Parts: sequence; structure tokens; C-alpha cells
Amino acid sequence: MPRTAQPPIRGLRGQSVSQSRRGYSMNHAPKTCVVCGKEFIPLSSRQKCCRGACGREWHHRLQVAYQEKHKTGYRPKACLMCGTIFTPTGHCAKYCSKCREGAYFQDELSWGMRHPDRKAEIFRKHQAKRRVLGYVPLNRPFDGCEGHHIDREHVIYIPKEIHQSVQHNMWTGVNMEVINARALAYLQGVTSGS
Repeated sequence: MPRTAQPPIRGLRGQSVSQSRRGYSMNHAPKTCVVCGKEFIPLSSRQKCCRGACGREWHHRLQVAYQEKHKTGYRPKACLMCGTIFTPTGHCAKYCSKCREGAYFQDELSWGMRHPDRKAEIFRKHQAKRRVLGYVPLNRPFDGCEGHHIDREHVIYIPKEIHQSVQHNMWTGVNMEVINARALAYLQGVTSGS
């Protein structure tokens, strides 16, 4: 039985909306699914497989094929741990396979003895931010204390519990007013109580 012609549906900008979006096919010939082999009626002329799990499987196959076809070799680089040149398998690989397996991570002390220059370089990078801060203590250290920088120069030794009670960051200024108020209140209480 022939289908009766329906007026085109107009979208938001006045364009005609295809009939496949209305929920029925536009009289495409049946096709065989490339994944499961069953016959189906496609919603578009480009559809290769039936919907659901077959569609996901077909998409996965396309991705794998594309990656194999366009696989680019990454340039060799030096391992951050041992310094040997290796070819990375991804863009964010930093360590060679030997270091990734943990051969050097298991015995970091002996690695440091074998590579003192590299260890010193890593330590210098790690301490770079700390070197910017000055050290002018406003009180004396005691057991169970931690040094807190109230600014880039001055340090107040406060109990570890107070220092860790508020998460703060010297570099971004997050919660520095709160922790500085607690540190100064502690310092004022100690100096006035003595």
C-alpha cells in the first residue's frame, strides 16, 4: 500500500526535517548487518549495521582500524628516571619499560647512589618553590610543631594540629586569612602567657 505524501515538517530555522527523524524509514532497501549478519531496514543510506550492541561493536572496529592506519611513531626521548633513550608508546609516557616495571622504584636509595647527579637535579626541581620563601622565625620551634609561613618571609611555629586544621595554600592564597588568624592567635596567647 503506497504511503500518502505528508507535508514536510519545518525545524526551528525553517529547514525541512528529514522523515527518518520522525521515527520511520525513508524507504531504504533492507541491508545485512556487517556485525551479526541479520537483515535490517536502515534509517539512512550510510547505516552499515543494526542498532544497539552491533552499532557499538562496529564503531569500536572503526576506531581500531583508524588507529592502526594512522598510528604515528613517537619520537624517542630520555627516561626521567634512568636517562636511557626509549621510544614511548603514548604521548604522555615518561619512563622506559624497565623503570615502569619498578626495577628502579623498588630500590630508590641504590638508584640515588648510582645516579647522584640526576637525583640532585630532581631534588632541585622539587625544592624550587621552597627556595623562594624566606625564613624569619617569630618564635622558637618545639616538639610537635610545624613551621607556617604567614607571608613569604616570616615563619610562626605552631602545633601540628592547628596547622593541619585548615587546608591552605601559600601560592594561591586559599584560606590563608583563616590559618594566619589562628597562627597569630596562638602566638599572641603564648607570648602573653609567658
